[in-house]
Parts: sequence; C-alpha cells; structure tokens
Amino acid sequence: MSKLIRELEERIASVIIEDALAAGYLLSVSDGEDYVLVRSKDKVAVLAAMFSTDEDHLVVYRPGQRRAGWVRFVRQLRLVCGL
Repeated sequence: MSKLIRELEERIASVIIEDALAAGYLLSVSDGEDYVLVRSKDKVAVLAAMFSTDEDHLVVYRPGQRRAGWVRFVRQLRLVCGL
C-alpha cells in the first residue's frame, strides 16, 4: 500500500472519529475477531487501535445505550457504513 493511500485512510478515519466524539458518542474498535478498544472517548487511543489489520470496525455507541452504528474500514480506500 502506498504511503499516500495510508495517509488518506488515516485522515478519513480521523474526521469520522473527531465528529463522532464531538457529538458525544463512545467508540470501540474491532479487528474483525476481537475488540481491541472498548467504548473510548480518546481519539488518540482509537486511532492507535486501528490499522493493525486489513479491516477494522469502528463501532459507535450512545453513552449508556446500545450500539448506534458502525463504520467498516477495509484497506485501500474501501469504506462500508451501517447506521
């Protein structure tokens, strides 16, 4: 994967994370098998948990409630959302 593509993927993820956190949501990161981060409010921690595999699920929660939605990141600029 080129450096440019990786930078673009990280920018896209960063904007989604910033917007979700600004709206008061909590974020979990799954690598497809396990949750590597659960219900976090920390942008740096969320970004650090992502990009360890070819696919990540960013799961969005309303505080004190069940899942509100998710974003699936598949490497090389493929993105799938479910709300």
